Amino acid sequence: MNRQIETIIIGGGQAGLAPSYQLMHRGVEHIVLEKAAQAGNAWRNGRWDSFTLLTPNWSIRIPGAEYKGDAPDVFMERNEIAKYFERYVENFNLPVHYGIQVTSVEEKADKHGYLVWSDEDSCIKVKEFRERMLHKSLCQSQSRMLVLSLFTGNQYI
Repeated sequence: MNRQIETIIIGGGQAGLAPSYQLMHRGVEHIVLEKAAQAGNAWRNGRWDSFTLLTPNWSIRIPGAEYKGDAPDVFMERNEIAKYFERYVENFNLPVHYGIQVTSVEEKADKHGYLVWSDEDSCIKVKEFRERMLHKSLCQSQSRMLVLSLFTGNQYI
């Protein structure tokens, strides 16, 4: 998959899906690279069976899919959360590519973009960049972006 693309989002959890939704609605070319085989993986496989959200359903505010069900004061269960994210990707036709483990990201020598390498030894070139987002930090520059929305266990990368 050696190609150039305007924006790459690394990580297909809620922190990656929300910007994908926003980019889609703004007509910005992008892809989401997710190492898991399906949406909602952290909720499906990284939680105990009896897990529920700690906040009521009415507080779900992911862009374009705010909670509208008939149980706003109930706490969504683990499997429901996983299905919620699956539906989110399907309903908005988000460009999520599953089963792709990003192994490295390098800034191009000319400082006008990034090279993103996967476990398949493929390279995707980010044409230029406007913003570099490392979860909570933001750095402004010129024209395109790379979004990292990785969460591994207890810490953001």
